[in-house]
Amino acid sequence: IIQMQQQELQLKAQDAMRKAQKDQADIALKQAQIAVEQERIASQERQAQLNTLAKAATDDAKLEEKQSSQVVKALVEEQKIENQADNAIAQTLLQQALNQQPTEQPTEPPPPEEKQ
Repeated sequence: IIQMQQQELQLKAQDAMRKAQKDQADIALKQAQIAVEQERIASQERQAQLNTLAKAATDDAKLEEKQSSQVVKALVEEQKIENQADNAIAQTLLQQALNQQPTEQPTEPPPPEEKQ
């Protein structure tokens, strides 16, 4: 009976040891899963930050392009206005020059020179 009790105690001890080892393995597995999940979350956060930075850079580039385009359009419009002003001045000067030219009246041809 004592031997059976000792064997039973040994089996219980072995079972307790096995359960403890399984519990340790489960804890290690759970810790590994938590670490993987934390890394996944951190990776997603880094990706979100990179996406935000990329979008901001793209938005900045688009805004800069739009502003540059508006500056070019303004300069072109300014040049058109200057050209119109220059054309108006040239037209006025041409008209004044035409108005100041004496009108030519037909004149008699000069008398023929005498040959000697």
